[in-house]
Amino acid sequence: MKDPQRTKLRRLLKYWGAIAGICADMQCEIAEYDGLLAAAEGETKNADLAEAYRRRIMEVTREVQKLTALQGSLSAAVAALPVEQQKVLNFRYRKNYEWEKVARLMLYSRTTVRRFEAAAITALCQSVNFEASFCTLGWENRQFGSREEALA
Repeated sequence: MKDPQRTKLRRLLKYWGAIAGICADMQCEIAEYDGLLAAAEGETKNADLAEAYRRRIMEVTREVQKLTALQGSLSAAVAALPVEQQKVLNFRYRKNYEWEKVARLMLYSRTTVRRFEAAAITALCQSVNFEASFCTLGWENRQFGSREEALA
């Protein structure tokens, strides 16, 4: 297994954990634009502005749909793993817990939960389509050095 592939998958899993929050923020943005659109539609001089709001609402809606589909496909891939591996990935990447907390919650040593995670990463590397996932996110040729950069 190539190490860069494992790094990409971990980056993707970190993003998977943040998708729900990102989509919630995007839904708020859509609601704001809906309000602006309603105000702009009342005046004929704002027709161009109303059209710009409609386009932005459609763009954000498509992005939410893409992210939701990505989250669903990653969740399905994780659901196919053994229960211990699923729990480790959910605690680590969806809840963003430190390794010590994951180990404590699962009643295993830190080394054991890290082994569960490594086994899960190995299994997922064989089942996740990286190119499609990264293209969905617009990450085809980007390199990230931190969680913040990956989530930016």
